Amino acid sequence: MADDNKDWELEQGIPQFEDPFIQQYLKGRNALIEEEHKRRHDAAFRKSLSPIAARACSIVSQIRAREREQIWTQGLDEATAHESDEILYPGVMFHNAKGRMEKTNLWKIVSKMPKGSLLHAHLDAMYDPDFLIEQAFNTPGMHISAPQALVTPEDYGSAPFALQFSSRSPNEPVTTSLWEDNYEPAALIPLQTAASSFPKGGEPDSGNG
Repeated sequence: MADDNKDWELEQGIPQFEDPFIQQYLKGRNALIEEEHKRRHDAAFRKSLSPIAARACSIVSQIRAREREQIWTQGLDEATAHESDEILYPGVMFHNAKGRMEKTNLWKIVSKMPKGSLLHAHLDAMYDPDFLIEQAFNTPGMHISAPQALVTPEDYGSAPFALQFSSRSPNEPVTTSLWEDNYEPAALIPLQTAASSFPKGGEPDSGNG
């Protein structure tokens, strides 16, 4: 069967791996990659690695390559994709991949390494949203506001809003609702009050106001 495919490709004029111009392209590509490696910011550091460190780098690189093929791919079978309920590929949003990433061998290795300065990080990778939400509800004086009323499912999912502290008295009456058309834009609503009045099922009002 493989020979038949080969013959068909040759008949159709499809370039083959052994063709001189393909080999020339690959040779040029490899040379370009090699030159890039020489100019990397860590090229001198890599050259000075001890044999043990170089071996460790090689092992980690192999693990990274394997997990890139086995984990970070969109080519999942339907059952696996349904079970994971994730879109997996290198560069996927951190929030969507965090659970799976923390189960990888590469993560286990990195988590045990000494940490240096934070050179680059995305905001959603540096904090726990659930923790921040809990702190907001437990902090007296926290309010929510928005430039418009949030009344539709689209508003709930994409409309901007802001959380901020206000020293206003918790006993001050609230005359507008964030979830109704008559909401006054930018009006501050106690966070707990807004949550307890959310029309799709809110949190019980604890009186923290």
